[in-house]
Amino acid sequence: LNITNTLDTDTSIHWHGLLVPFQMDGVPGISFPGIPAGGTFTATFPVRQSGTYWWHSHAGLQEQAGHYGPIVIDPAGPDPVQADREYVLLLSEFSPLSPHTIFEKLKKGEGYFNYQQTSWTDDYPLTGKQRREWAKMRMMPTDISDVTGSTYTYLVNGHGPKEGMEFAFNPGERVRLRIINGSAMTLFNIRIPGLPMTVVAADGQNVRPVDTDEFQIGVAETYDVVIEPG
Repeated sequence: LNITNTLDTDTSIHWHGLLVPFQMDGVPGISFPGIPAGGTFTATFPVRQSGTYWWHSHAGLQEQAGHYGPIVIDPAGPDPVQADREYVLLLSEFSPLSPHTIFEKLKKGEGYFNYQQTSWTDDYPLTGKQRREWAKMRMMPTDISDVTGSTYTYLVNGHGPKEGMEFAFNPGERVRLRIINGSAMTLFNIRIPGLPMTVVAADGQNVRPVDTDEFQIGVAETYDVVIEPG
């Protein structure tokens, strides 16, 4: 693979989840020097896996600025997961604030973007003991995520919530969804109202099928599910 950097700054590509020689791992200053602006890097490695993966930059904070994408590798033989069609769902975040601005504000105060802080007038006030316990952990009770939807717009395949997306299918078909969490710090809860899902793969590896109505996907994880919409 010949990777040409058309940015005006250094960049890199990390093949997340793929087993590659360390020189190809794409971490500037550790596994290779990086790809300079206008330069080309040739990535050469054997493909030893199949499944759902993704790539992203490890240069600066480029990943949160949109430097990422999906990787789907078909197996050499028959796929044990049978489906009539499949789609990739790449989940991510967007903010008009620069990733460097977000990082700078979090370094100055970890609760900068936390607009749900508790107070003595809450319907569920914390006791003094509970407040001291949270203080020992240097955390806030509402600190589920450092940056929330008040700052981020959440995306699916680059589309925001107001744009909407449609996926074609015929009733009764088995549809495979390859779901990737390409966010910087967000955990997503995945559910399709009224439609059960069968998890068939996790982080590119086939698993014993598990039926569920909802699951949580952490940062950088991938899950494959099969659905049968009516």
